[in-house]
This record gives sequence, structure tokens and C-alpha cells, in this order.
Amino acid sequence: MKSNKEKVFFYNKINNEDIIFSFDNCSCLEFIKLLPIDLKLKIVNFSGSKLFNEEIYIGVEEVNHINSIEKMKEFLQTNINLLIDDIDFILQDAIEVSIHDDYEVNLTFSLTSLKIKYDSFIESILRKIGYKSIAFDYLKQNIGKYVLIEKEAQIKKVYDSFDDYIDDIRKK
Repeated sequence: MKSNKEKVFFYNKINNEDIIFSFDNCSCLEFIKLLPIDLKLKIVNFSGSKLFNEEIYIGVEEVNHINSIEKMKEFLQTNINLLIDDIDFILQDAIEVSIHDDYEVNLTFSLTSLKIKYDSFIESILRKIGYKSIAFDYLKQNIGKYVLIEKEAQIKKVYDSFDDYIDDIRKK
């Protein structure tokens, strides 16, 4: 079992067009709090339900008015009993964000229409969750692999695939 002092990260370049950056153990609200509140967003997918009443479904229709990180943060803090199954949104017309109920955050940066420097953005996120900048160097050295990194910025293990990572967790 992983401790709170480590996370699994994934970094990859796809056909020199997209950068993918993923990490685990981060809720939607936790991720939103990492971002500058003035960033614009557009929600493209949302599914969730109320904690104490699964029959109250909340879809994209109920949240498509949210157009900034500030408004999303307010919404999530006001609706603390909301269980989010999936949310997909686009930041600044440049970064696709997907967060799942298993607390996995996936970011896709389009290099063809990039308005935000992806490396600075990733390094900022790593810093805010308590990792040193060397962690990003580890990810760039292990492109396309899942890397388990401790907060002290030490690589604990490198996995060739997500299945290898899951198999390793199941053994413990």
C-alpha cells in the first residue's frame, strides 16, 4: 500500500503534438485549489451524485455555467456532499483536464495550440503538492512510464505500464 508521502506520476509525449501528465491521490477540489483562481475553464463532462442520496444525479447541465477556477472552487466547497464520478474540463482553451472518482488527475497539453508553458505549469503543480523540481526531471527521464516518487523526490519504483503498477499494488 502506498503512503501519503508518495504518488504515482505519468508523463508522455504523443507524436510531438500532446503532452500527457497524470498523478493519483488528488480529488477535484484538491486539484482546483492548486490552480490560480483567475484561470478560465469550460466544463465538457460532469457526472456526480449527492452523498446521501444517489438518486440525485448531477450532470453537465447543472454545472456548465461555471467558467472559472474561482467559481468551480466555490461550487465544490458549497456542495461538499457531492460525489464526482467524472469531470472533464478545458483550462484556458489549452489544457484538457480529466479527474475520476478514483482521484486520478489527467492533464493533456496540446503542443500545437499551447497558450500555457506546460513545463512551468507541471513544475508549479509538483511544487504545490510538495515535490521538488527534480521530480519533473525524473518524469522526463522516464517518458511513457509510471513513476512512484516519494515526497523527498526519490524514485521508489518505475513501472512500464499501468497494469504493472496495479499488479504490484495487488501483491502488497
